Amino acid sequence: MIPRHRPPFRMAALTASMLPGFGPRSVEQLEQDYADTLNVPHAIWLPSARYGICQAIDFGLGSQDRVYCPAFTCKVVHQAIRRSGRTMELVDCNDNSLLMDTRFLQTQLGPDRQPPQTTSADGRRNIRGYGVVLSEVFGHRYPNLDGLPLLRNAGLRIFDMAMCIPTARDMQRLVDRDVALLSFGLGKSLYAGWGGMAFTKDDWMADRLREQRDQDLRANTKVANVRQVAKVWLRTFAHSAWLYKLSRRLVESRSSVSSDNSNPLSAESELLTPEWSNAPTTFHLKLAAENLKQSASFSRDRLEYAEIYRSELDHLTHDAAPGTEGWLTLLADSQAALSHFCLRSSLRDPLRQYLWLKGIDTSVLFPFPEGADSNQLQNTHRLTLQIIGLPLSNGLGSQNIRRICSLIRDFIATEYAASNRPHVSRNAA
Repeated sequence: MIPRHRPPFRMAALTASMLPGFGPRSVEQLEQDYADTLNVPHAIWLPSARYGICQAIDFGLGSQDRVYCPAFTCKVVHQAIRRSGRTMELVDCNDNSLLMDTRFLQTQLGPDRQPPQTTSADGRRNIRGYGVVLSEVFGHRYPNLDGLPLLRNAGLRIFDMAMCIPTARDMQRLVDRDVALLSFGLGKSLYAGWGGMAFTKDDWMADRLREQRDQDLRANTKVANVRQVAKVWLRTFAHSAWLYKLSRRLVESRSSVSSDNSNPLSAESELLTPEWSNAPTTFHLKLAAENLKQSASFSRDRLEYAEIYRSELDHLTHDAAPGTEGWLTLLADSQAALSHFCLRSSLRDPLRQYLWLKGIDTSVLFPFPEGADSNQLQNTHRLTLQIIGLPLSNGLGSQNIRRICSLIRDFIATEYAASNRPHVSRNAA
């Protein structure tokens, strides 16, 4: 079974990370490694990316300021914004993009939507009205930021790069009090078992984030450390091809029982989860450092696999009558390494089931935001019903990518045969 994503390391790397002298032994050393590699003045280890979103908003915006955020993103991003106490305004995505609507980003907010400039509590910072969270979901990046008035004039910009493999070029985008955030959590491209990293060029913001982190972190007991290390080992083992299907079924079964017996996670209950307070173990720091060393190789793999997906599947997007959608829609090409290769299909659910039965797990991730108006967020609503993320994990191999593409072509051929629509050969290049 090919997992929808798998940890970037193998069991050998886990074993090596337990040996003395392997990698950094302190948070400060890991921070310096990331700052040096990415050529950014400040890298700050955090218990999670969601923690970083909440704290950056607290420090960078006034209490009455708005935060503009994509509707299509992880629900914990929305929870972090609500936790900050600011007003959140959801923004729709483009017609065929995972990112916020470019037309909205090109707007110039009028005075009625921009609170007057205020001064921070310490009297040192001028706060300017509103902030923007830029969730770069599945690794897709926002281009041409300087030409977008909403972003150019924002008092705070947060680059939510939780799913990305960050590069020095990404850090060049940061100005003023911008904060970029990376996650080491489960399913992320640089999964290391725990935590995240904030990046900024602003000395003041970096100092505030470090001070707040040190205040909020809860010291781990020896038992808690052992449990955290064991969890990483078990997760890595569970992603073995021969064990993955069973482990997925167990997880889904437990999730179903949990959802039947509990209320939806609220912004307030989020504070009680470990992602807001757990400190890292030396084990986690070593894995995060090793992933950083291998990140260029990880990126090359993912870019190569994405190109194979695109070349193998592109012709399927054209098999439609004039004025109608094809069976598949590919997203615009990305020059960045992605966490998954995403496509859209009106037959997403049967396609996912078909691939699962053939030994391929796929990702959906983001549901439509609870309580949001689908009429105002039409593109997001449609996207949440159509998006499917194909595996891109490093080390997957080009042969497996081509196998997945062949299975998708077989599925589409079967659907065409069951319909009256004309189509080209499934073997067309």
